[in-house]
Amino acid sequence: MRRHQRLAIAALVLIAVALISVASLGFTSSSVLALTANNACKSNATGNYSDINISMTGSASPNPATVGGGVITLSGVNFQASVPATLLIAGYNLGLLTVGANSIPVRGWVGIAGANTTEGVAVRQFTATVTTTIGDPDGIPGTADETATPLSLNLSLADSTWTPTGGTVSFSQAPPGSLPAIPAGQVGPGAVTPAGGIFISAQVAGGLIKANFDCQAGTSAVGGATFTAA
Repeated sequence: MRRHQRLAIAALVLIAVALISVASLGFTSSSVLALTANNACKSNATGNYSDINISMTGSASPNPATVGGGVITLSGVNFQASVPATLLIAGYNLGLLTVGANSIPVRGWVGIAGANTTEGVAVRQFTATVTTTIGDPDGIPGTADETATPLSLNLSLADSTWTPTGGTVSFSQAPPGSLPAIPAGQVGPGAVTPAGGIFISAQVAGGLIKANFDCQAGTSAVGGATFTAA
C-alpha cells in the first residue's frame, strides 16, 4: 500500500515538474514594431555617407504565446524613408537627374531582426516609383541656385512569420551585415554584398545608372566616409 502511495506521489511530482517546464516556455512578444532611426547610407555615386531617416511600424500576434504553440506573425508593416533635397541636388550636379520632374524607379531590401526567434532576421523586398522636381534658374549645375523637392518612400512590406525560442520577442531594424548578396545585374554589373541592414537602389539617368544606398543605423560624418553607430 505504502509502495503504491509512494508511486502516486512520485507521479504527481513528475506531472508538476512537467507543468512548470511548459509554463516556463511561455513568452511575451512586442505587439508593436515602432521605430524611427537615422541611417548613415553610403552612396556608390559619391563614395560618402548621407543621412536618411527611416521608420517602420507594424504589429505582431499572437501576444502572448507559447513556444511550440505556433509562430508569431508580424503584419501591417509600413516602411518609410525620407531622402533630403540636398542629396537629390547632389545627384543633379553629378548629371544623374535633370531639371524638371524626375520619375525614379527604386528597389529595396529591408532587414527586420526578431530577437529570441529561430529566424533571427527576415528580409523583405519592395519596388516603387518616386518623383522629385529639380529646379536650376541659371541652368548651370553646381552654382548653388539648384533646388529639389524631397523624396518620401511610404509603402507596405510583406508579412513575416517568426518561431519563438523563449524569452521576450522584439523586432527592430536588422544590424549591419544582415542582408544576403544581391545577384549581378540587379544593382550593379556584379554581385553586391550590402554592408548594412537596408539597401535601396534607384534607377537614374534614364535607367542607365543605379544609384545605390547601403544603410545602417547611425549618423554620418559631414563630408566624410565614416559614421557613428546608433
